[in-house]
Amino acid sequence: MPTFYETAVGSLEFQLSCEEYQDAWMEREQLSSPLRRPAVRAGLCLTAALLSISAIPWYSQLFPNIWAPLALTGVFCLAALFFALVLPRNSRDWAAKIYHSNQLLACQQSVVIYRDSMTCKNQYENYKEYWTDFSKCLETDRFFLLSGGVQREFLVLPKKDCSAELEQLLSSHFQNTFVARYHRVKGAAHGKK
Repeated sequence: MPTFYETAVGSLEFQLSCEEYQDAWMEREQLSSPLRRPAVRAGLCLTAALLSISAIPWYSQLFPNIWAPLALTGVFCLAALFFALVLPRNSRDWAAKIYHSNQLLACQQSVVIYRDSMTCKNQYENYKEYWTDFSKCLETDRFFLLSGGVQREFLVLPKKDCSAELEQLLSSHFQNTFVARYHRVKGAAHGKK
């Protein structure tokens, strides 16, 4: 329960689908750090492949064959394909496994947001989380993504049923609450692959 001086900032009622959870998972994965984006990882591997190709003249002066830099180039090209094509698909599949293994994620949720905490209630549970328990808040065009909680390591608050006023209010609240741990990303949807 909230403390006596807290009034509700806002409340949400929603039910997440598996597709929404996968999209939220992918957005959190790809936007938490530039190095977690598939295009960046693939680009780094292709850059390493180009560097190993550029080392062929130097290598051929020292050794009679050039199989080592060619093999290294092949390995980096395969790694780029893995990071660009295979890893995002595996990550989406992993998110689907998490969603299907925890039946509470599919329940109708009622979330009430307070100044210092939030309460989440569904058919089977009622729990409270303090904002200090979360390590990061990421706001995208479709979701508020909270990472690092005690009860829920990854909490997804969809914006689909929010009014523009409530969305702005929650955005301002999270920005003031999380300060340096809050990141807003506007633009293209990063979760669809």
